[in-house]
Amino acid sequence: MATSKKFSELTAASSLTANDLAAVAHVDAQAETGYESQKATMSQLGQYLNKEMQYATDLSKFPVGSQSPIPALNNLRDFLYGQLPVNSASGSIANFTTSLALPLVALKAYITAQGGGGTPSAPVAITGFDSVKIYQRGGNLWDGDWESGDIDISGNNTVNSSSIRSKNYIPISPNVAFYCVAPSNYGRARYYDKNKNYIGATDKNGYTYIGNTVRTMPSNAYYLRFAFTTESGDSISVNYPSTDTQYHAYNPNSTEYTIQLGQTCYGGEVGIDGSGTQTHSLYTFTGSESWTWVSADGGYWRFTKPAPRAKSKSAGLVVLTENGINLKIVNASYVVCLASENPDISSSTNMNTLFPSGSKMCFEMETSTTFSVTPVDITALVGENNIFADSGDIEVSFKMGVQEYIDKKIAETQALVL
Repeated sequence: MATSKKFSELTAASSLTANDLAAVAHVDAQAETGYESQKATMSQLGQYLNKEMQYATDLSKFPVGSQSPIPALNNLRDFLYGQLPVNSASGSIANFTTSLALPLVALKAYITAQGGGGTPSAPVAITGFDSVKIYQRGGNLWDGDWESGDIDISGNNTVNSSSIRSKNYIPISPNVAFYCVAPSNYGRARYYDKNKNYIGATDKNGYTYIGNTVRTMPSNAYYLRFAFTTESGDSISVNYPSTDTQYHAYNPNSTEYTIQLGQTCYGGEVGIDGSGTQTHSLYTFTGSESWTWVSADGGYWRFTKPAPRAKSKSAGLVVLTENGINLKIVNASYVVCLASENPDISSSTNMNTLFPSGSKMCFEMETSTTFSVTPVDITALVGENNIFADSGDIEVSFKMGVQEYIDKKIAETQALVL
């Protein structure tokens, strides 16, 4: 136990020693009552906080303010929260493990426009986001809710008393690899887009069956469903990361959050702190743009786009189009279509036919704009966390337990030595 210190001395200190941290970092989640002494010395406080170390740490349950039996502990929770080390995770899914059920320090969800990249005869609409959904799961992404029946090759529910199927859609980010723990190797996978429209029965690599193996979500798939010929779904889990091959029960504290953006965002980011940034804009063609043919550089068409100005890049800013025609923006306002990048384009092409009224392109702006949203509080799950957004990649900062931090540093040091 650390040398006895008064709590007033502790809060006045600029930093804590390792012994100090060991005495205060682990707060008994069950300790709602019980310490009557008004003397908040460090040694006494350490005994109180470490009374039942086997419980998961949850500082939110520590008595504060008028509920605290010790006046000196009124601000202890906030103080301890500020002293704990911070770690981060990012990617399509932010995966991390912590023993602390504490609010996330920060979360940033990136926003990327969807669609585009079709053909002139079959354009694909460009869509943005009016809201961003944040999913929080444990090691098992599936909610464990199953029912009797099967799912046919068209994605429809069918009657089959010998099979069970996932009752609800399982959210997973596009292009993400997962591992399905199951009673057999022949589960039937079904994939769905962002609007839960059925898109097929094969994963990104062409595999149909799931079960005790790694599968990868198709690039346009946001939801998974499955069916197995078995009597129960109780032994099934859908794991991330895909290296995790052990069964996990669904964490009942898993939840979802929706951040309303108050506008349509085609590129940028939004944070749970209430901040948002729009980096991209959508241009809608009028069908009467003044395209001009220029014979230099192999020939190209161009017109001058109105504000907002696009971000300048030396080779031209590549934009997203609905019809798959390659366009660039040069010098922030010249929209250019190079014949060398579009074999079907020539001096005789009618560009207003290719880009008729109502067709769209998405581009990065020279100057981004900011907006505000309602802040969201997200508390980390005790144990494994998988946090992801339906809008793109995500970055998460969270509090670590002191022992977790020490173990992490030891592992990092060992990796450097090896």
